[in-house]
Amino acid sequence: SGSKLNYWLQQELLRLFQRAGVEMGSEEDQLLAQGREWIERDSTRLAQYRSNTQPSYQDIRDFRDFRIYDKLDVRFGREWKQAEVMEVDWEEMTVLVQSRDVNSVASPTTKAQRQWILMESDRLAEYETKSLESPEHEGDPGPLLARSVSRGGVCPQPGACGLQNLGNTCFINSTLQCLSNSMELRTFFAGTSGEAPLYLEQISTSPLSTQGRIAREFSKLLRDMWSNEKKSVAPATLKKLIGQKRPEFAGYQQHDAQELLCYLLDALHEDVNRA
Repeated sequence: SGSKLNYWLQQELLRLFQRAGVEMGSEEDQLLAQGREWIERDSTRLAQYRSNTQPSYQDIRDFRDFRIYDKLDVRFGREWKQAEVMEVDWEEMTVLVQSRDVNSVASPTTKAQRQWILMESDRLAEYETKSLESPEHEGDPGPLLARSVSRGGVCPQPGACGLQNLGNTCFINSTLQCLSNSMELRTFFAGTSGEAPLYLEQISTSPLSTQGRIAREFSKLLRDMWSNEKKSVAPATLKKLIGQKRPEFAGYQQHDAQELLCYLLDALHEDVNRA
């Protein structure tokens, strides 16, 4: 068992120190013999842990916490393609990706591209963001390449998290910031520390709903904004889901914030409407 293994390791360390003639008088020495040590929180010996374990529920995982078979957008040369993660190397912090060409099955001459890429590379983007951009958006002020990835850091206070513009999309950000600071709504969709959100028990499968897709992404966005682990968050996936249901919001130009608010509240209502 784990406790027996820990005890054995502690005893082996004690014997090793005894053979080396090391006195174990101080508290620090005794902790070291147990495989433990006090370290200053701002020490360069500490680094952020990148977990590859399964979270309590799927939708809270960070985009770059890669797993095998994850789908993502990858830039091969000058072209963005949809791809899949084939292998993950946590020691080198790289992922092996393979393109998912639409015509690869129909055309035997089309070869899938495979390549190892650094996890933090700007050649990686969230699935169906860059790969779905059409040529007419190339001159648009809101290309998703630089704007679809959240930025890490610490906010001045919980909830004081910025939202990145995906073009002239400040109407989306202002709406989301207002909803984020509506406490009852936030508690219902984001939950509290250590507890799953209540909305998960009420996901609707009615034809009027999105089968919980918008509710889940809205919940993830709120948790990111209030995690105090990101200076700014990119609502790219939520925008994509909204644009799929309401094409007028699919582009990157300015729109009426009230129209978006009415649709988003209605979509959230239908996603948790079990009546």
